[in-house]
Amino acid sequence: MKFGRMFIAGMIVVAMLLPSVYAKPIVWHNTPRTGTNAGDIFRLKFEILANETANYTIKIDSGENFAPIDGNYTINLYIPKNETRTFIFDMEVVKEIKDGKYPIYWDAYINGKKFNSGKAYVRAGEQAPGFELIAFISAVLLAIIIWKRKK
Repeated sequence: MKFGRMFIAGMIVVAMLLPSVYAKPIVWHNTPRTGTNAGDIFRLKFEILANETANYTIKIDSGENFAPIDGNYTINLYIPKNETRTFIFDMEVVKEIKDGKYPIYWDAYINGKKFNSGKAYVRAGEQAPGFELIAFISAVLLAIIIWKRKK
């Protein structure tokens, strides 16, 4: 009985906080892969879910290893409220690099005011299995174990 009350109270708190969680736009980005040679190309994508109708901007700082093919480090798009748009940077490796993960720093703006920033990682060359692959294999193995125990 006590657990049920706590659960309901927790759900009410979550419901009250949901509007404040979505108080700012949401930004996603991919983790592209590329080769290690100068001239290798890849596509860096960002998506923004708008919380209001406005002009949204993604600005990147790709460092010394990468550059946008068209030379444009900034993309500005008009997004209506509750819709999503994709910002696409076609990139190239500027100089030979080693295998590894390299950050590209980004800032997101709404009507010229910064609301978020972070790092998007580019995986170059041969990579060890990533977290996604390890998580998938673990989930499959766990499902097989549970399935066999039920037999």
